Amino acid sequence: MGEDEPGYALIEEQTSARTPAVSLSGNRVVWAEMVGAELHLYYKDQAASGGFESCSGTSDECASPLAPGYYWQENPAISPDGSKVAYEYGRSHDSQIHIYDFNTGVEQELYSMPGGDQQFPSVNNEWVVWEDNRDFNSFIFPLDQHIYAKRIGTADPPISIADNGHSAHASVGPAKVTRNLNNEPVVFYLSSIEDRYGHDTYTAHLYNLSSGTDQIIDEISGQPQNPSIDGDKIVWEDCTENAYCDVVLHDLSTGVTQVVSQDSDLGARNPEVSASSGYIVWLTSHLSPTTVYYNRLGDTAQALANEYAPELHFFHDYNKDERNDVEPRPVDLIVGGADRLITSGGDIDDPVIQDLIDHPEDNNFLDLPGSPANPFHSYEDDYKNQLGAGDYPVTAYAQVVQRAEETDKTVIQYWFNYYYNNWYNNHEGDWEMVEVILNDNLEPEDVAYAQHGTPWKKGWNEWGLNKTDDTHPQVFVAEGSHASYFIESNSLHFLEPGTPNAFADITGSASWIIPAVDLNGLAGGWVDFGGHWGQERPTLCPPPFCDSGPKGPAFQAGDPFNQPLTWLDSSFWKWLANDTAIAVYSPAEINLYDAQGHHVGKNAQGGIDLEIPGSEYFEREDDHSKNIVIHNEDILSNYTVKIEGTDMGTMDLKVQAPDFGGNMIENPQYLAVEVNPAMKAELDLNAARDFDLKVDEDGDGAVDTLLPPDTNDQVAVDFTPPAAVTDMTAAETTSGTATLNWTAPGDDSITGTAVKYDLRYSTEPITGENWQYANPVDSLPDPQVAGSTETATVTGLDAGTTYYFAIRSRDDTWQESALSNVVQSTTEIPNLTWGINRIYWASWDDYYARQLSIDYNLSNSGTGAAISSAIAASICNPTSVYVTTSLPLNAGDISPGSINVVTLKYYVPPSVGSFTTTTYTSCQDDAGRIYWFPEPLP
Repeated sequence: MGEDEPGYALIEEQTSARTPAVSLSGNRVVWAEMVGAELHLYYKDQAASGGFESCSGTSDECASPLAPGYYWQENPAISPDGSKVAYEYGRSHDSQIHIYDFNTGVEQELYSMPGGDQQFPSVNNEWVVWEDNRDFNSFIFPLDQHIYAKRIGTADPPISIADNGHSAHASVGPAKVTRNLNNEPVVFYLSSIEDRYGHDTYTAHLYNLSSGTDQIIDEISGQPQNPSIDGDKIVWEDCTENAYCDVVLHDLSTGVTQVVSQDSDLGARNPEVSASSGYIVWLTSHLSPTTVYYNRLGDTAQALANEYAPELHFFHDYNKDERNDVEPRPVDLIVGGADRLITSGGDIDDPVIQDLIDHPEDNNFLDLPGSPANPFHSYEDDYKNQLGAGDYPVTAYAQVVQRAEETDKTVIQYWFNYYYNNWYNNHEGDWEMVEVILNDNLEPEDVAYAQHGTPWKKGWNEWGLNKTDDTHPQVFVAEGSHASYFIESNSLHFLEPGTPNAFADITGSASWIIPAVDLNGLAGGWVDFGGHWGQERPTLCPPPFCDSGPKGPAFQAGDPFNQPLTWLDSSFWKWLANDTAIAVYSPAEINLYDAQGHHVGKNAQGGIDLEIPGSEYFEREDDHSKNIVIHNEDILSNYTVKIEGTDMGTMDLKVQAPDFGGNMIENPQYLAVEVNPAMKAELDLNAARDFDLKVDEDGDGAVDTLLPPDTNDQVAVDFTPPAAVTDMTAAETTSGTATLNWTAPGDDSITGTAVKYDLRYSTEPITGENWQYANPVDSLPDPQVAGSTETATVTGLDAGTTYYFAIRSRDDTWQESALSNVVQSTTEIPNLTWGINRIYWASWDDYYARQLSIDYNLSNSGTGAAISSAIAASICNPTSVYVTTSLPLNAGDISPGSINVVTLKYYVPPSVGSFTTTTYTSCQDDAGRIYWFPEPLP
């Protein structure tokens, strides 16, 4: 198989090949070729010739003539079952449609229609459609155009589907016949009309041959030519952008349109599509010799990117404190939010995407409002305002790289653009990436997640890679830093390997989403911007506290954009700083046991035991290693590693042994240890930190050799989070606030000073499981030295509601304390009720005027003060009775448990012996909220 640019491949080279076609099964290709002064049809069978890939070159014997003896055969089309070919036969405005049957070898005219050109046929197993072009203007452009359809094998005359109304400013065709998803025969065709400025508007139609109905699908931009349809897939030429055409694919089911020919410089024409086989074939426009290409990805490029799009899990949605977070959005958001683009030639205010394209130099940078030296909330309002001003869905920019780095691998990369990185090294803008590696059958093999620029790899079926619907890898996005993790956890990550700069990344699943996949964005020109997507690091904010905005996808360290496989294999990292880990490189098996005998490793049945929570076992082909990881556990858990040789050779054993209490990581390594099939070895990982490897060379149960580590690098790491608060109390509660007191913990347990509090509240008891859903409190005090009394007032609470409060602390490596004690408190609320004190005529004058007085007891049975209580109305039944006291009537403030007496007078006609009243009263609580009793005034 000859090859050219990624995404398509050569089928055949000929000096003058024309108009390829492909059957629905993808096993037959037909084209027209000049032989001397005659035009003949040739075909290739995929099954008979060993596949398209086995055929190349002009002398290829896989090509066979179709219906030899006919001197001018052109524009072939194949039925979906590959049994019939329809084509034009003849020249000089008198061509007719012929049919060739592969099953019978019979060639015949479909239907005689003299006096015009019968051109551009399309055929399915039952119907043929074509254009009838007549009344040529200067023998070039037909003024009279029709689209006809005829059922194969019947004497029925053709059916007229559409015409151009005999107008020089309109056209119809070409047309293609297929079956829709309901298995009905349909004809796809284009119509166009020219405006007075000479511009054509194209409209796509579907004509149903069963019902005779014509449906307009949509207007198509550009200059579509020579469409082909199969099922819900349509391809056509688009010659809008340059002198040479592209092949464009449109998916009726998804509405997605994409270019599939990939290299406009080659040019492309006469495409044909087979939906079921996934093949698209076309001709080049200008190469000599002419070439026939097929695209195996073709319609699957977008489908692949959609199928394996990662599912992003976010911790941050419910954490709205100073380390609030953002989601990946289109680049238009960050560019539109920038104050200016700084360039060597001067500043550009209010930049747009085109400015990045026009100024791609690597010393340029976008500058957002604010400074990375300030906390995130200085960016938050601008971000939210920008987000609310347009349509910015959560987005992944994808590229599908076929035959990556000259291998048989296909790599799908997903790039995510974040507005701000508010982790430890704060900076404007953030680019992150996940890639999925497919084998030569387009099946997933591996994934790689970027964590602070470093690739972390897992096999597609390796333990620890969680997937949704078995196709969408779950990515746990770290709060603030946006680093990608395989599991939900609190992880210590080294900023620089071998240094004590380890900081916590926090992941969670407060929300999750599969982002919209944009397959065209990375070809949009802005990817060539070599500058920074955010301002340069402020001078007064050194690393690791601040950093410059990142470079874009094509300029990342390690060049993952252009060398995705090289980048994938560039890192040896398999575990994090707070993991106990063992790797053996040898002909040996590795097993791990805890003090209770729980096992991690291969069992006797060949399966994998993962009996210890947080454990992981995996093998890697790239370094031939077997690995065991216990996440977020240290050697104080008392583990025993057992090794059994399986063959003759040597082994390397590498261990990471964190000691949380000692704030230390040790890395003992044993190099070139002799191994044989009987050899056994043990290593204890416990508080004694005795790393001698006990080797039983002959497997008799006796230790023959104690091997100390060949090397043992020790790294100091702050593993100690702040202590949990245990004495938080509710000191005071109003209708809308709760004041809480607690004793300050330290940076390291109960010593030093923590750097951040995270106080939350909920109407449900708070636990570790629902913590991330609890409401965070803004404007908390900075922590004081351990042992100090801390006070915070929570505002904005609902009255008369029971709340639960809990707090966590963070240290300078962003490690989080355990959950505090949970405090329960109920906010205050007023509650006014009415009771009759007495009913009386206050005077003879009132009696004669029928003015009856009623003294009411207005009581506050609630827990909060009823402030500015007032009587708004008193409605009587019957309505002939009515209140005569002027309302509203101020009843004053009423403390909880208190009673104010209120007197109202009513006019009572002599005919009324009794009546009822409903009196409406309002008041406020101490937060100014208004209450009505018994209900709002009707």
